[in-house]
Amino acid sequence: MASKDQRRASKLVRRLLAWSYAVIRHGTALIVGFVGSGLIALPAWLRPFLQPQYMKAFDAVTSRLAHPATYEHLAVAFFGCCLLYASFLAWNEERDDLEGLLQQQPSTEPHLEATLWPSHFVYPDDDWPYLKMHVEIINRGAPTIVDRYVMWATLPSGKKLMFKPDPAKSAPCFFDNKPLHRGNKLVGDLISESITDLDRTESAESVKGELWFQDFLHNLTKTTTY
Repeated sequence: MASKDQRRASKLVRRLLAWSYAVIRHGTALIVGFVGSGLIALPAWLRPFLQPQYMKAFDAVTSRLAHPATYEHLAVAFFGCCLLYASFLAWNEERDDLEGLLQQQPSTEPHLEATLWPSHFVYPDDDWPYLKMHVEIINRGAPTIVDRYVMWATLPSGKKLMFKPDPAKSAPCFFDNKPLHRGNKLVGDLISESITDLDRTESAESVKGELWFQDFLHNLTKTTTY
């Protein structure tokens, strides 16, 4: 039992020393507290050394702001405020360091970001048209696999169409089911399946494209081109 109390006391002492060091590092606030409290308490310190004939005049001047004995309390309060401010600065600095360390730790979940360049329809001479999207997907979190792509296109008329990408025509990196590690990218073209009901006269120009996909945790990500 004694050893447990000793460890607790030792831990408390170490933390007290660490707090003291952190507060001392913000010495400006402490110096202001020392000097300011000394100046505030100056009337209370000088009064006992004055001769009686000067004490009445001194009290008349100092009592305009507060009772002479009150200056000591004001000095203690001012120094306490400066000490509290220095403690806050030390705590705030520690929080910044802690948040920085947490940000440096690798994420335990995937975090996918995607960029979609202007998409458009392609009209081959000997085949049905298809939607082409140039895509870049980067993983800023834990390793994952990207799949379940869904392509959308909004035509100039406002009509919205949904397509599934064609693995045979699209960039192989999107369908090889290899883990996408932190900082790695998938870059290439996603080609939709052939579109048999597209009005060529309406949608020959660029369209607004959308791409939806999931990671292995089924987190849904959407990216849009305008």
